[in-house]
Amino acid sequence: MNARAPARPARWLVAALAAVLLIGAGTVALLRSGPDGSEAATGVPLADLWPQATPVTFPADLAGGPAYRLEYVLDGGDTLGTSPDPDGTHQRLVLRHADGEVRQLRRLPVDRSPGYSGFTRDGAEVAWAESTTDPAGRVRHEIWALTLGGTPRLLTADTGAFTPAGSEHDLVIHDGRLHWVAAAAAGTELRSVPLSGGEVEVRTAAGHWRRTTWPWLVPAGDTAIDAPVLRDSVTGGTVRVPVTADELATCGARWCRVLVHADAAPTATELMRTDGSDRRRIAGPQTEAIGPDVTALDRFVPLLLADAERIAADGRELLLHDITSGRTAVVAQGVRGATVRGGMLWWSTSDERGDPDRWHLLDLRDLD
Repeated sequence: MNARAPARPARWLVAALAAVLLIGAGTVALLRSGPDGSEAATGVPLADLWPQATPVTFPADLAGGPAYRLEYVLDGGDTLGTSPDPDGTHQRLVLRHADGEVRQLRRLPVDRSPGYSGFTRDGAEVAWAESTTDPAGRVRHEIWALTLGGTPRLLTADTGAFTPAGSEHDLVIHDGRLHWVAAAAAGTELRSVPLSGGEVEVRTAAGHWRRTTWPWLVPAGDTAIDAPVLRDSVTGGTVRVPVTADELATCGARWCRVLVHADAAPTATELMRTDGSDRRRIAGPQTEAIGPDVTALDRFVPLLLADAERIAADGRELLLHDITSGRTAVVAQGVRGATVRGGMLWWSTSDERGDPDRWHLLDLRDLD
C-alpha cells in the first residue's frame, strides 16, 4: 500500500473520493489479509462458499409485455415493483406473486415524475414513500402502508422535507410507529407516525443525519466528509468513529466502510467496527458500493466491480464479502444494477439491447 498522505485533502477532493464508492470503475483484485499479514487475491464462485445457494430468476417484464422494476422482496417469491400501465399514462406499484399473478396497489401519473421508494417491512406491515412533482417543480411526498392481504392506506402527507438516501433505513418501523428524517433549517427533524394512522410527531436534532439500524443516526450530506459520529436518536448519546486524516468513512450502526487514499488517490476499501477494531481490507480502491448501507445482516458486504470499458457492453461483476469468513464470492457477472434490502440481494441482467431481461434474487439469510 502506498504511503499515506499527512493531511486531509481539500473538501472538494474528499467529496470526489467519496463518489468513487458509488461510481467506481476499473478492474482490481479483491484482497484479504492472511495469517502472516500477506494479502491474497480472493473472489471465488458463489457455489464454492455456499453450495446450497441458488438464486431465483424471473423475467423483467409482466405478462403482456410491460417492463417490471423490482423494488422489494416479500416472502415466498412474492415481490413489489413498478410497471407502466398499458396506455403508458401511469406508473403503477404492483404486487407480483411468485406464480406470475399481478395485483395493482397504486398508480401515479407519469407526467408528475412519480417515484416509489423507502420500502420497509415489519411482519405483515409494509410501508413506502411516494413522490410526485407539481407543475411549479415542487416535490410532494406521501407515506403509504399495507397490511399484506389488505388495501394500501395513506399514513401521512406531512412528511417534511423528506429526501430518500437510497438506504434500507430511509423508513424504519419500530414499536408500532414508522420513523423517518427530514431536513430542517435548525438541523434534522426526527419524524414518526403510528402505523394505525394519526398525527405526526416531530423532534429536532442539531446537525444533518440519516437513519440507520434503530435507534442510530449517521451523518448525512457534507457532514459525512468530516469526522464520522453516530447518534442515538432516543438518548441523544454519540459515538465518535476513529479515522485518520487520509481516510473517509461511511458508517452504519456497527460497521464502517473506509476509503483509504494516498497521493490524492484512493488505494483501498477497508472495513472496521465503529470503535476502530477488527479492521480488514476487503477490496481495491475502485469497487462500487451498493448504496449507502455498509453491511447486510451485519455480515455481508455486496460490491460491484468492472472495467470501465466493459461496463456498457458487459455489465459489472457482483461480489459478496462475508465478514465472518473473510472471503469473497463472485455472485454474478454481466450485472446492470444491484440492491440489497431486508437480507435479500437482487440484481438485473440485460438483453443485447441493454434493456433488463431478467431479475435474480439471492436470500442472504440462507447462507450459513
